[in-house]
Amino acid sequence: MKEIFSHADSMRIGHAKSILEAEGIACFIRNEVSHNLIGGSLVGQLKLFDPVLCLADDDDYSRAMELLDHSANGRGNHYLGPDWTCAACGQSVPGSFGECWSCHTMRPALTKEE
Repeated sequence: MKEIFSHADSMRIGHAKSILEAEGIACFIRNEVSHNLIGGSLVGQLKLFDPVLCLADDDDYSRAMELLDHSANGRGNHYLGPDWTCAACGQSVPGSFGECWSCHTMRPALTKEE
C-alpha cells in the first residue's frame, strides 16, 4: 500500500480515486469515514484524520502519479509536484502532499518549473 495524495477535502480525494479507477488502478481512501466522524467535526479539524488516497499495488505508483498530474486543472491546483523539504521542521514530504505530514506546515507554492 502506497499513499499518493492527502487532502482535507474529501471531494478532491474522491475525484482522484475516480480517475485512477477509470484506468483500472485499484485504490482506496484511508480515513474516509473517520474524517467525517472525528476529524471533520472538530474545530480546526485534525490533520491526522484527513482522507488519504492509497494504491492497492505499489507497482501502479508511476502510472497513477502520471494520470493525476495529467488531470490537474490549469488554475494551479495540482495534485502533484516534486518531493519537498519542510522549511519549518526539515522533514522530507512526498510531492503529492500539500502540507507537511509531521508539523502541518503548508507546502510553498509551486513554480512554473515544478
